[in-house]
Amino acid sequence: MLTPTRRQFLTAVGASALCGTLSASASAEEGQAPAVGMTVCQLKNQTRTQMMGYIIRTATGELIVVDGGNAGDASHVLEMLEQLNGGPNPKVTAWFLTHAHSDHYGALCELIRTERLPEVKEFWFNFPSTEWVLGGEPGCKPYITTFDEQIVKVQDRCFKTQKDQKFTFGNVTVTVLNDPYLDQKRNPVNNSSVCFRFETASTSLIFLGDLGKEGSLDLLNSQKPELLKADAVQMAHHGQQGSDRSLYAAIAPKTAFWPTPDWLWVNDSGRGPDSGPWKPHYEQRWAIELEITKNYIAKDGTRCVEFP
Repeated sequence: MLTPTRRQFLTAVGASALCGTLSASASAEEGQAPAVGMTVCQLKNQTRTQMMGYIIRTATGELIVVDGGNAGDASHVLEMLEQLNGGPNPKVTAWFLTHAHSDHYGALCELIRTERLPEVKEFWFNFPSTEWVLGGEPGCKPYITTFDEQIVKVQDRCFKTQKDQKFTFGNVTVTVLNDPYLDQKRNPVNNSSVCFRFETASTSLIFLGDLGKEGSLDLLNSQKPELLKADAVQMAHHGQQGSDRSLYAAIAPKTAFWPTPDWLWVNDSGRGPDSGPWKPHYEQRWAIELEITKNYIAKDGTRCVEFP
């Protein structure tokens, strides 16, 4: 059964969530229209499978992609890039990947494979070796093999992230918060997620990828508290059984992005709400406890949110 706090959260979010790609301000006082520092677009899954895909547009027009989703999400990624570009032939300044799971890199591979990849200046990621990935999760073989086959086609533009590395894209600064956490045999590939901090002069957003409990505790112990505190956060592992609550408490966000499809949001394995093995209710309860006041959920549609 739904707990009272979770029912309260689901009701509140359901009443306020908006679908579509129209922009919404995440911070302004009513009646004011502050300058937009960055626009963050959370993409809705185009297949039933969970995915994670974000596009960020800076105030000066640079387009940045974080992950992108499954192969079946590729056309939507391209469509949104063209929409944010204001026309065809978009140019992507940087494409960041969090970790070696296909629901995060599959769309990129599909765009490369079908020769529809727009112009991308640089790709940034820090995946463990294929041998390490398969040693921890043998089931990844067909997917990581596809990644290896496709990414080599753009290898001249691929670079390895490093902890504390900083990038400047117009008015937006991106900081790499960690190197892959490789000392964990439980949930190894998710725990190897590289996290990114996006920051303007007025706001900040942290992407956690699928970072699990062990990796999140390592991040807490290895990164400066001031770099972890942020106005907004992407909920790890599609908003269920991801990072530890203590990491979210340290971030102390007021806005959360949930890369969560409808069936996962209500834990539906096909027999109705709460029939599945997933545990989204924990993170949903944490959102109430940590006083996260704005929640954008992928199940409600692709959404672009403007930050100052």
